[in-house]
Amino acid sequence: MDIILLLLGIVLVLAGRQLFWIFIGISGFIASYECSKVLLPPQETMFVILMAVAFGLVGAVLSIFFYHVAVILAGFLAGGYLSVSLIDLFLPSGTMSFGLIFLLGGLLGAILMFWVFDWALMILSSLVGVLLILNPFNLDPILKLVLLVLLVCL
Repeated sequence: MDIILLLLGIVLVLAGRQLFWIFIGISGFIASYECSKVLLPPQETMFVILMAVAFGLVGAVLSIFFYHVAVILAGFLAGGYLSVSLIDLFLPSGTMSFGLIFLLGGLLGAILMFWVFDWALMILSSLVGVLLILNPFNLDPILKLVLLVLLVCL
């Protein structure tokens, strides 16, 4: 699964801003994958991947027919994923409620995507893409944060 997430991260970094529907599809895929790991009992990997692909496709189709809803949904999912991933770098798993962190980050991401779409799309797709690239590697949190900033700035 790490290789799939790594490839999705590369796609987001290279084409997330140009192809909005890819950003929405990958955001749906990532949100579904991460939620299934937390909310469902341990499942077979193929089931989790198929479910994530289905949610990603729904997001991509949603972006074609319901543009404004898709913009807000993608911002919510990307903002929630980013906030949980960044908090997880520095705090142990049991320290905070990740649901609340996801909700707050998601609301911020949705508001940013609604108000400043182009800038938010650039920043969110870059950040999520770089996090997906870095996550498979077991790096020190400080090194991961430094690489995140350096790669996003490129």
